[in-house]
Amino acid sequence: MVRGIEAAAKGMANIVNWNDVIANNLANVNTPGFKQTLVSFKNIMDVQVNNPNPNTPGVLGNISAGSAIDASVIDFKQGSIKTTGNPLDLALNGDGFFVIQTPQGQAYTRNGSFIINNNNEISTIDGYPVLGETGAPITLNFNAKDDVKDIKIDAQGNVELNKVIIDKIKVVDFENRNSLQAMGGSLYKTSGNTPALTPEKYSISQGALEGANSNVIECMINSINGSRTYEHLSKVIETDNRTLSKVVSEVGRVRR
Repeated sequence: MVRGIEAAAKGMANIVNWNDVIANNLANVNTPGFKQTLVSFKNIMDVQVNNPNPNTPGVLGNISAGSAIDASVIDFKQGSIKTTGNPLDLALNGDGFFVIQTPQGQAYTRNGSFIINNNNEISTIDGYPVLGETGAPITLNFNAKDDVKDIKIDAQGNVELNKVIIDKIKVVDFENRNSLQAMGGSLYKTSGNTPALTPEKYSISQGALEGANSNVIECMINSINGSRTYEHLSKVIETDNRTLSKVVSEVGRVRR
């Protein structure tokens, strides 16, 4: 009974962690370029149960000692492309990531919702510059008559202002995307010495954004399943606790 309570408690703790992941996926369904996190579970250990009857020895079966989160991975599946009409909104079709310069070093994102910062650089909403092929921020030397509508960006990422190509947006990819770690704000960083590669198949759509690849319905279904599992496990603990209390209070009592 104690083993059953322990196994159920471990399962409940992991359901809580899973629910946190689901809540984050659900909260970001409208975040451009957001990539959902997927969670898988595993048994901690299967305990072999032997027959206590010496006349019929043998193994009765296995009992799980509880569950734990096996893996938590980012799903980099492409989201749907939505037209916005904003010339500074860029959607990546296919492979790759935009390269962003942050105070912590280079970061990578699929969120192409960009602005012009105070230094006349194409940047993220937080003001982090978008890097060009040379590794430097893409700077726009605006004249008094220039407007963001004058910015033209083609499918290869060439940035043109007043019919002059200023720079080309740097796009990179990674052989093992599982090495990327979320930094928040739809930004990712590499772990270790993961080399950046030039993606073979990609194009950029100006005036559009890639939507999140998380789905409201799937998130709600997972949340409901998690809540039901948590409820079932709590009932297991409640039942085992009542049985254990009865054993302690009644079994072995001396009756007169």
